[in-house]
Amino acid sequence: MLDKQSNKTDFFVGNKNKRLLQLFYSVQTTMILVCIQQLLVGKIHTTLILAGSFVILFGIYFLIKKNYTNLASHMLLLILTSIAMYLMWKYEGIHDSAVLVLPTVLILAVMLNLPRLFFFLYFLIILSILLNGYFNDIGWVENIVNQPTLNDAFVMTAIISVISFSVWLMLKDLQNLLTRLSQEVVLVKESKAEIDKMLHHDSLTGLPNRFLAKEFFNDVLLRARRTNGLACVIFLDLDHFKHINDSFGHQVGDEFLKHTAGKLKSILRQTDRVCRHGGDEFLIILEVVQTEKEITHIISKISEQVAKPFLFETFDIITTCSLGVAIAPNDGNDFNTLLKKADLAMYHSKHLGRNGFNFYNEALNKNLQEHMELVSDLHKALEGGQFFLCYQPKFDFLTGEINSAEALIRWNHPQKGVIGPDVFIPVAESSGLIVQIGQWVIDAACEQCKKWQEFGFYTLGVSVNVSAVQFQRDNLEIVVEKSLSNYLLPANKLELEITETVLVSDTDIVKEKMAKLRALGVKFSIDDFGTGYSNLNYLKNLEVETLKIDQSFVKNCLTDEQDRAIINAIVQMANSLQLKTVAEGVEEEEVADFLKSIRCGAGQGFYWSKPLNSDEFIAFLYAQNNSYMPKI
Repeated sequence: MLDKQSNKTDFFVGNKNKRLLQLFYSVQTTMILVCIQQLLVGKIHTTLILAGSFVILFGIYFLIKKNYTNLASHMLLLILTSIAMYLMWKYEGIHDSAVLVLPTVLILAVMLNLPRLFFFLYFLIILSILLNGYFNDIGWVENIVNQPTLNDAFVMTAIISVISFSVWLMLKDLQNLLTRLSQEVVLVKESKAEIDKMLHHDSLTGLPNRFLAKEFFNDVLLRARRTNGLACVIFLDLDHFKHINDSFGHQVGDEFLKHTAGKLKSILRQTDRVCRHGGDEFLIILEVVQTEKEITHIISKISEQVAKPFLFETFDIITTCSLGVAIAPNDGNDFNTLLKKADLAMYHSKHLGRNGFNFYNEALNKNLQEHMELVSDLHKALEGGQFFLCYQPKFDFLTGEINSAEALIRWNHPQKGVIGPDVFIPVAESSGLIVQIGQWVIDAACEQCKKWQEFGFYTLGVSVNVSAVQFQRDNLEIVVEKSLSNYLLPANKLELEITETVLVSDTDIVKEKMAKLRALGVKFSIDDFGTGYSNLNYLKNLEVETLKIDQSFVKNCLTDEQDRAIINAIVQMANSLQLKTVAEGVEEEEVADFLKSIRCGAGQGFYWSKPLNSDEFIAFLYAQNNSYMPKI
């Protein structure tokens, strides 16, 4: 904006200089011609006045060249006015041809944009003419009016020529100004259109944004009401788009978004609208439809199209999408309400595993409210110390002794009582609170294990479940090292239980993180072994000490031959790899006998003990140390 203003100023200043020079040349030329003419007719006095003025005006020329435009303009007009008035008073008064110079001066003042000088000269000229007439009337001055001659006609012609030239220049300036104004109007219209486009369109994809989406929806809603049809808002979110940005960079991510926008436009009807909501989220406004089946068909085409590969160099980048659908009038009659509900339905699709779609219903809203309340309560639980740990002992089948205990978190909710981890851990993982909760569990477990040692149970260790979300954070080893250091607990007394999902997520990163933790002396076990990928390759590459056999196999092993075969295979494989085994969910003596018979290393379950709080567990330890232990 400043540059444009500066350019305009330069234009007008340069144009004024140019016009002033043109006027200077025309005045000087006229003076030379009149001087010669006056000299030829013998008017020596007038010739000398004009010649002197001609010389003086050369000073104005140098002022113009040095860009003293205003000063030069004032001097030029004042000198011309003075000469004209002198000649008027000297010769024929108000009938003298020099009087024609006076309106010329006023025209020049307007041309040169000198409003103050214009009014000054105007009043000066009017006053001078009136005085001249008055003084002639009362006899104080006597201007003699001669019969017009060719000489007078020549002078008047020269003056009129200067006037005409001035008017022509003024007209030309006016035309230039009108042309420039016309161009400015075009630029303003173009700028307004560009601003309007920026306000209502996404700069990356060129798609309409959510503000324009609202206008589209309102139009569709009116047509739907007239035809008793349905107006539909679809909220689309790309699955794992962050992985594309992280792996290939934001520039490739931007290209992928543009490519996705193009794919969406290519499969929708001309009457439908696809808009960008922001990030990797898109809104689709469907033109009037009659049934949900029609919507389902369109969504299937959208999902199929989005899932097609995007070729980048030699890579095929593939991602899916999660969608949520809200329909008017069923789910509401205004855009913001439907947008919120479509977003909620999309979120539910994400929660169910992505790459799918859901129609909004009231149950989703209720679930969301419950979810948000639970998240809020979890924050309060962290701040208010509402979590506590229970410990379930692990018994060695060979010695019959307790060799370790698994720390299991519980939540003592002020209104709902004790809540198990199966209720709140999924919510904690989806909200990210699992990281803080996991840190608290590690710290509390290390503190408790140190107390066991102080009570004389030196061989007893503790195991802690680590969430995949927590394991992927960069600071897990720092948290573990700090807790071990704070309580002076030997690192080999802490075992981290991780799932197979963690191990196969990103082997290089997992391997590096496990190596750092192992360098501290921490041990690892694989929780729920047999229910996941069960890939022997990671058992070879990633050093773990223990496989925990999932209770789903243990519970029915007495009646289900396949479960017994799976348990036996896991134990035999672990023994051949020199890994320890722990069977979860042991509840009967016969199950314990079976596990011992196939050389399973250890077991835990209600057969020995339910999970116990810290005080109960200490009492249990003393009881087991001083009395007969169950036969295993």
